[in-house]
Amino acid sequence: MKKTHNKKTCLQRYAPAAVLMLCLLLLPAPLPQPLPPPFIHTAGPLPLPRAPEKTSAFFPVPDALHPRISFWKQVFTEYTRQQVLLHDEYYVNIIYEITDLEKKEEKPWQRVRAAQEKYRNLLKEMDKKWDTPELMPREVRRLFLLYKTVQEIPRFRIRDAQKRVHAQIGQADSFRQGMIFAGRYLEDMKEILRIYGIPEKLGCLPLIESAYNPYAVSFAGAAGLWQLMDFTAKQYGLKMDHIQDQRRDPLTATAAAAQHLKNNYRVLQSWPLAITAYNHGLQGMINAVRSVKSSDISDIISQYEGKSFGYASRNFYPEFLAALEIFANPERYYGELEQEGPAEAEYFTLPHYVSVQSLEKYCGLSAEMIREMNPGLLESAYDPRNFLPKNYLLRLPPDCRIHMEENYTHVPAHLKYAKLPTPTRHRVRRGQTLSDIAKISGVSVRDLARFNNIRNPRTLRAGQILRIPGNTKQLSAFSASGPKKSPRNPLPGKNENRHRVRKGQTLSEIAQIYGISAHAIARINKIRNKKHIRAGQVLLIPEG
Repeated sequence: MKKTHNKKTCLQRYAPAAVLMLCLLLLPAPLPQPLPPPFIHTAGPLPLPRAPEKTSAFFPVPDALHPRISFWKQVFTEYTRQQVLLHDEYYVNIIYEITDLEKKEEKPWQRVRAAQEKYRNLLKEMDKKWDTPELMPREVRRLFLLYKTVQEIPRFRIRDAQKRVHAQIGQADSFRQGMIFAGRYLEDMKEILRIYGIPEKLGCLPLIESAYNPYAVSFAGAAGLWQLMDFTAKQYGLKMDHIQDQRRDPLTATAAAAQHLKNNYRVLQSWPLAITAYNHGLQGMINAVRSVKSSDISDIISQYEGKSFGYASRNFYPEFLAALEIFANPERYYGELEQEGPAEAEYFTLPHYVSVQSLEKYCGLSAEMIREMNPGLLESAYDPRNFLPKNYLLRLPPDCRIHMEENYTHVPAHLKYAKLPTPTRHRVRRGQTLSDIAKISGVSVRDLARFNNIRNPRTLRAGQILRIPGNTKQLSAFSASGPKKSPRNPLPGKNENRHRVRKGQTLSEIAQIYGISAHAIARINKIRNKKHIRAGQVLLIPEG
């Protein structure tokens, strides 16, 4: 009996612990805890966040940007280029009025400017009577109610709104057309972006830059789908002369833009900052991060006081986010929308300098087809006195390359040239005009201007050196040889010839862009001290 009693006592003693253990085993596993925030490391002079992991969002959408994104979605989908939104330049979603531009109106923007002045006066009165809204006239009180619920940013006081009356033209019609045009290039562009190891969604940037129009040119001189400035384009090896502007070639320009964006991200380690730097400049964003002591795009938009960091730069990333959302759901905003199919093409490498007229006569091509398939060629390329460049990748319709290779052998030897004469040079004398110099040199004013990238002939100055295009009579004929094999679908890559140093760049950073050692660049450029390079300096880049 004593033994049995001891067994019962043992069971009674351990039963509660056993039940508790069983309950714990039946409980669900604890949820995984979030990873600690990324540590801060130093990249050059900047403390920057660690590069995002693969699982992180490339393009975060901060809550503070929602009003801006909403505004740009309206601009891109609700209002056409015949409508102007009058609104607050900083609190962009505060819209005062929508003004319609009448097509037959002689000076419609005079009416817009008059409306801007009207709202400046109304907002001044709102400021004066802010504490006594009951005394405000009806129109002033309407504006007061628009602002009353806004969460004010100290740097942009609501009561200073009269200084921020902005006119934004609608873009729904051009944006919709851009969505259609995107189908021509987007798949090839995504492939190039993949090659350079950057997010494919960056292929949406041309939507806000040019609406996928390769012929787009801005007031500042940016050109092509990606709206590259000539200085930036030359940094990445694009050719611009009186015959071609590769910023207008969709795929070649995409390769340059991809390298530019990748370099921005390599320095800034944030895609919102890298995208904003595409508009504001890399050094500008480095300055912004230093000034605000934050790499959060919302902080920079609300706090950075850089003189050139204005309306366009503040809104560039929100515009991109709005474009991404519209691009993902086009039917929601435009109804049924059918994109154009991919612009399929083959390529033929021109073995010689040859005129468009020779290709028309002997190869069965038309100038209209060449113009349509090769937007990188300028109008001067079709002048009988000019030649398409040797080794130029001529874009042709599908299934035309083999016929082109056969027909090219029929072009007479005296119409194909191994090289063009080196352009002569002319130093502008006091009082000389571009017309005078063109007449002396036996070339047209337009060719002379294009050959020297002169947009305004009135800017010509005494002492300036002009290059004079060679005369065709000086060319020595080159006997025809078999054409080189051409790639069916080439993807442009890096041009590793010269590099102009940008402000803030180091020799190590430049070497990393080209995948070579800083020592190799220093040796070929005879640089003894690798720290002594300056902005604007042109460096020779050896092949990797």
